[in-house]
Amino acid sequence: MLPLIEPYATALVAVSPAAFYEFNDTGDPATNALAFDSVGGFVGTYGAGVVNGNAPFNTKGPGSAEGFAGFASGNKAAQFANGTGTSLVTLPALNFGTTTTNITITAWLNPSGTQVASAGIVFC
Repeated sequence: MLPLIEPYATALVAVSPAAFYEFNDTGDPATNALAFDSVGGFVGTYGAGVVNGNAPFNTKGPGSAEGFAGFASGNKAAQFANGTGTSLVTLPALNFGTTTTNITITAWLNPSGTQVASAGIVFC
């Protein structure tokens, strides 16, 4: 498990999620950088069309200065290019085995501009 320094992340991990991807990684997406899960040990990959916290991009995520209490001021984020096929993060299957399993997916979104009709947050 990775060290958690944000109050939000610490509170979320306390309820034992199956996975927790922050997408605040700093690897270079052009080389299919890894996206790390902080609690389950899963690993995904960034598509080359994503910009993230990597030094040339330094994409900012939600922070306390933007009104999101509980997030660190140096929080990073993934930014996706509208309508670009390589602008995605591919994660391993969650493999929930029953129809009675309840899941919650939470995302911080900061849309800027028109979205293509087939845009989505999660595809399976």
